Amino acid sequence: MNESIKAEFSFTDYRIPEASVRFKKENNDNEELSLGLAPKGVYDIKEGDFELTLNTVVSVGENPDNYILKCTLIANYKFKEKISLEQIPDFFYKSCLAIIFPYVRAFLSTMSLQANTNLYVLPTVNLTSLDRELKDNTTAKK
Repeated sequence: MNESIKAEFSFTDYRIPEASVRFKKENNDNEELSLGLAPKGVYDIKEGDFELTLNTVVSVGENPDNYILKCTLIANYKFKEKISLEQIPDFFYKSCLAIIFPYVRAFLSTMSLQANTNLYVLPTVNLTSLDRELKDNTTAKK
């Protein structure tokens, strides 16, 4: 019988090392905006630490080069027990994204507010489709 691995983890901290805002005079409330999210992870096997990097871009239309807001957020998680990369359960990838997205959302909205131009409030987003991308873009640090 296979014994299930306990994968308790905690969110330890986050930081935003890079952010940018770029408004044009002609930006208006009727613009069609796109939200791009690109997650990747690095798992430190020896320490049981997981570092999530979430690159976020809000752009006019589908072209990410035509961005209005963008940021890179790095979040850190700690597993209670040291497990291998393969033992990280699928629910972790969904959960770590769901935990951190409100921070990204609030930061980008505040950044647009403080710029004293158009206020952009990002919608709440179902991030379950990103869990596979994060898992595929996660590497192990030995």
